Amino acid sequence: MQPASERPVESFSGKNHGGGMPGVAASLAFAAALAIAGGAWLACAPEAPEGTVAGSGAADSFDEWTNSIGMTFVRIPAGQFLMGSDSERAYADEQIRTRVRLQSSFWMGKYEVTQGQWQAVMGENPSEFSNCGPDCPVESVSWNEVQEFVAELNANEEGARYRLPTEAEWEYAARGGVAADTPAGDLKIAGEHNAPLLDAIAWYGGNSGVSYEGGYDCSKWEEKQKPSSLCGSHPVGQKAANAFGLHDVLGNVWEWVMDWYGEYPGGESTDPAGQASGSLRVLRGCGWNSDARGCRLSYRGWAGPDYRKGILGIRLLKAE
Repeated sequence: MQPASERPVESFSGKNHGGGMPGVAASLAFAAALAIAGGAWLACAPEAPEGTVAGSGAADSFDEWTNSIGMTFVRIPAGQFLMGSDSERAYADEQIRTRVRLQSSFWMGKYEVTQGQWQAVMGENPSEFSNCGPDCPVESVSWNEVQEFVAELNANEEGARYRLPTEAEWEYAARGGVAADTPAGDLKIAGEHNAPLLDAIAWYGGNSGVSYEGGYDCSKWEEKQKPSSLCGSHPVGQKAANAFGLHDVLGNVWEWVMDWYGEYPGGESTDPAGQASGSLRVLRGCGWNSDARGCRLSYRGWAGPDYRKGILGIRLLKAE
């Protein structure tokens, strides 16, 4: 098994790192894949908010809220889940299983923060793939720069409390109640950049071909699900959502979270916030350049807080 120390988020290679609304066809494909996944939802079901049934997985039973610049948030109920993975595809830093309890509900970004939203707050667009358009995820932002964005957004939105999610909050919301590799079930990997299950739910190294100017040369990436010579990010929300109604929890861009990188505590933990200090911040969710094995809900990436690259973006949380 490849140790975690060999998997930094340091390049566009598409290997070993964390690198619109969905159409009807995508939604149907996701529903079919979720049915195959069986009863995994029940293994980590959230506590049911009023008007919903725990374990139902019905995205339309959760409240939504949109702020002044068009960022939509979904209310995620309090609950508990088993963090990490014991899959044969898991790396060592995923395998310390931890029973996590989140005591409070919160609002999670339905989509990754877009280039247009970042520009509306900060007055500039730092994205390498600016030709993708304002509805594409903002990227090339460091963890420290994200803190500046959050501070400015909180100042502009009176009474709001935006922040990055903790790693535990991110995985709980991204899972949407499933215990499998992805919201659509466990991966069957056909090649380095080829896991057919991912196509309906994620932009990853196997299907992220683009036609806009400035795409990354991915012509040498091996075993891609779909042929392409240029790859990059895509407009948010084009792939099917998870059971909470969140889009792009896998793929498109990696998402910074609050935590310093470190080992999971194991056992049971209530509202964990990661290590007290460190040198690397955690990234979750994989990106448009990721290989198939890296596009799993438990997979962890990391980078220094000043690191910025065209695969690194954000999804915000708003506290209740």
